[in-house]
Amino acid sequence: MKQPVCLFVALASLAGCATAPVPQNRSEWSAIHTRSFPGQSEQAVLDAAEKTLRLADKDFRFDYPAGQLVATRNWLVYAVIAATTGTDYWTITTRPTADGIEATAQITRTVNSIAPTPTVGSAGVNGAAVVSSGTPGQPVQFAAPYELFWARVSYLLEPQGTWPTCNAFKAGKDRKQKAAIDTLCSVTTDDGQPNTHSNN
Repeated sequence: MKQPVCLFVALASLAGCATAPVPQNRSEWSAIHTRSFPGQSEQAVLDAAEKTLRLADKDFRFDYPAGQLVATRNWLVYAVIAATTGTDYWTITTRPTADGIEATAQITRTVNSIAPTPTVGSAGVNGAAVVSSGTPGQPVQFAAPYELFWARVSYLLEPQGTWPTCNAFKAGKDRKQKAAIDTLCSVTTDDGQPNTHSNN
């Protein structure tokens, strides 16, 4: 994770996932969260998923249940006199199919904001108290972070063309979709690339 930053715009971006899109039906959900990888093994798909997340940020921590990859990343953003902290949870689940592997990804995020608020006494405003507000873990429903994740997993499994960079992927996306990919591309991530580990 990059060092904590002091940017108001960072908080605006990180808040982009808070406004959920229109609820999806099961078919639409599967189209976003699930991909098929013909000719691939379970281990190859899970290894590619892990490498994709390690390239995004070296602060990811991993657990390895059978047939799954569970990744956790804590992040922190300062904005003048306020701060926002959060944790992103990724769960990748695989199952064998007749010709390969089907994989499903689910991202969940928890967010906590801390900011001073004025305290009022007999002489008016005479101090400030620290107020903390949080949101319980919420599924990330926007398509963009999943699209980028699967594009990178596919590249690692069968390298063709160029690595999907954050900047290239953002081109043509609307504001909300751009904000939603902060799980992989933001001021709190490293955004490395295969072989070079360079930043975007």
